[in-house]
Amino acid sequence: MSTILMKILPYIAAMALVAAALFGVYHHGLSVKDAEWQVRWNDRNALDAKARAANEAAERAKEQARQLSINKAIQDGQRTIDQATADAAAARASADSLRGAADSTRSQSSRRQFLHFRRKQGSYPRRNGACRRAQAR
Repeated sequence: MSTILMKILPYIAAMALVAAALFGVYHHGLSVKDAEWQVRWNDRNALDAKARAANEAAERAKEQARQLSINKAIQDGQRTIDQATADAAAARASADSLRGAADSTRSQSSRRQFLHFRRKQGSYPRRNGACRRAQAR
């Protein structure tokens, strides 16, 4: 049996070497493919990061534009409020002035009516106080 074993041992060794070589080639192929896929994944990740950065920058620009619009609306609203407050103050001052003029006109009118009434009764007050002196006698 040892002679048969000795005869087939070189074939078994050759088969083992071929199997080892095939396994090495297979393993090398897996390593190469893994490296290729890793490069592709890294490229995809880099593109995703660039796209994310570009999208983020665009969204920031939109948000800044919205915020500027909001700030402008607030400023315009405040300007409108300030203008309305100034107009109200001017209207109040004008109304006070008009009210004062109306009161003055009313008091002058009532004084005229009073003097007209007194003239009809015959007791017209004189400016120099002669009427009082006449009543005192």
